[in-house]
Amino acid sequence: MRDKPILFSTEMVKAILEGRKTQTRRIIKEPYVTWMYEANNPEWWKSVNSLCPYQIGQILWVPSIFMPREAARLFLKIKNIRVERLQDITAKDAIAEGIDHKTMNDPRIEFQWLWDSINAKRGYPWGSNPYVWVYEFKVKEEV
Repeated sequence: MRDKPILFSTEMVKAILEGRKTQTRRIIKEPYVTWMYEANNPEWWKSVNSLCPYQIGQILWVPSIFMPREAARLFLKIKNIRVERLQDITAKDAIAEGIDHKTMNDPRIEFQWLWDSINAKRGYPWGSNPYVWVYEFKVKEEV
């Protein structure tokens, strides 16, 4: 399994470096999302992580656009992967997404705003409630 790049906004990189962000959600794209809407087979759902772009144990480097791995200084190791609908995020998971829970009573509302600021213009607003990959990660100190 080879290392892969992953993009984060500057604000989210800061949250990772401060230890506030340990999860990220990424949209599940076709053809997998259609299969998920249509799948009634529990065995298929057990194997869904094998379709994921990243795998548990994989190292991701955090690049700006077109930055080569050799120039990266921040590396993440995938600890866990799951699939869920976007709006199923819990308050605890919104905080793990890097939301500053001290500024709002419900961190899910702040996460909703963050999600829409990034994804609404790409056709995946909060209201569409897409299926997402949920990646839990930790910063890898040595590579």
